[in-house]
Amino acid sequence: MNRLSKLSISVALSALLIGCGGGGGGGGDVTVVPSEETEISGSASKGVIANGKVTIWAVTSSGELIESPIEEFITSEEGTFSGPTNLYLGQMLYIEVRGLPSGTTKMYCDYPSCGVFSANVESLLGDDEEHPDTNSNGLVDFGEWFFIDDTTFISTYARFKGPTAPIRVNLLTHMVSQSFTSIPSGSDLNGAYEIIQKKLGLSVEPDEMLPLLVKTGESLTRPQIVDNMLMQGMLTELTTNPNMNFAIEELVSFYKADPTLESSAVASSAISASAIALTQRLIDSAPNNVISDGVKFSVAGNLEDINTAFAAEEKRLTASELPMLPPNIL
Repeated sequence: MNRLSKLSISVALSALLIGCGGGGGGGGDVTVVPSEETEISGSASKGVIANGKVTIWAVTSSGELIESPIEEFITSEEGTFSGPTNLYLGQMLYIEVRGLPSGTTKMYCDYPSCGVFSANVESLLGDDEEHPDTNSNGLVDFGEWFFIDDTTFISTYARFKGPTAPIRVNLLTHMVSQSFTSIPSGSDLNGAYEIIQKKLGLSVEPDEMLPLLVKTGESLTRPQIVDNMLMQGMLTELTTNPNMNFAIEELVSFYKADPTLESSAVASSAISASAIALTQRLIDSAPNNVISDGVKFSVAGNLEDINTAFAAEEKRLTASELPMLPPNIL
């Protein structure tokens, strides 16, 4: 974990004139309280990003980023990061999670297809690592890991709320953060997140979503699966580019043009139908000690309920009523 010296952090923080404003994800005014050394933590997911570089900048009261990052971390194999910090409680931050220039950062594919494996993939593997192409078809399929470099990143704006409030960086927070041409207020973020939560039928706002990683021995919850599948359903439904980076850029561009998500192209029933199809892949491949039979049943039922409600509201067919498409032939 690379971090700035305590001296440089102290100097940077003391230079901030921090005002009060709407709190990202919490709304209302925030009383900014100086903090003794505490801890910051969070997660990065589009899907999960392991061994990625987390860079954190502080925002001044005049709405500008401090030029030098005040914290830097490396994500774990589970896509999480944590460490000591001297940040102020209530401090507005801009956070990026990028692949390393060496190309040794890994991303978990939770999308129908995340591209093709690069020719140099074997040179990036550790001594005890198996080839990530588990079915040997050359394609990065749902549930497989692949390598990314520093051209791939996700981001968020967030207020530091202390050690018990992890910061979530994901595709939806990235979509929102990249749509702003200036530093947003807390109320700007809240408004954007509320629209997305309602449009997708999420159980929580985007900045509170837990990451999704199918890992033996760690059980997943129904809301965790449903929310992530709805997020991926949005990417599937609103983008066409098979390249992951370009698909993310396409989604950001779409959102910039329609931040209210009121366009007829954004059908909640279609997004949830895509989420249902994606979830079936997850359910079929995940062992019972990761997703229990009970959770699998409740996830399927929850997504069907969401889809049925949206279909009725939009006067569209439900996922079960849509015609079956022929399988892709590669």
